[in-house]
Amino acid sequence: MVKKRLTDLLREEMQKSPELEGEEVTEITAVEESQMNTPSKPSTRNASPTKAELEATVAELRAALKNAEKAAQDKEEFFTDLENALKESHDKERSLQQQITELQSELQQQKETGEKLKKNLEKIDQLKIEFEKAKTAALQLAQVNEKLTKEIDTLKKETEDLKAQGRKVPTQQPGRPIQTESDKPVDFATKSWLL
Repeated sequence: MVKKRLTDLLREEMQKSPELEGEEVTEITAVEESQMNTPSKPSTRNASPTKAELEATVAELRAALKNAEKAAQDKEEFFTDLENALKESHDKERSLQQQITELQSELQQQKETGEKLKKNLEKIDQLKIEFEKAKTAALQLAQVNEKLTKEIDTLKKETEDLKAQGRKVPTQQPGRPIQTESDKPVDFATKSWLL
């Protein structure tokens, strides 16, 4: 039987598993180099490894390959999870941006409504002032009216008392004074000599 070198066996194993990635090949090559650089044990036989040693080495390499494949699969799952998380974060960002836009629009509307309310309050305050003035004027008029009513009642009572006593009361029309000759307006046409 022809003895094969360890590197030849490794190449055969790599050819059997074409899915190996660069990282796993590097690990295998490192293992191979470390085994090649270790000094061989002096033996009575030739320096080439035995079949049992080769099988052990192949088993180790297969275990390393399996671990590397698992690590690659874990990394792939990790990157998939990261991509999904990134997509979710972009979706949330878009949603939040839309909410911000809506809230800014709502805030602008509230500001405009606040300005309108402020102007309305100013108008209401002005109307209150005018109402208070009108109320004060109405109270004054009511007081004057009440005073005049009392005076009229007093005058009526005095008139009735005088009539009852048989005296004649001179009648005057209130609010219209009697005009005398000196109070009449001057006739401009008769007094004017300029024509």
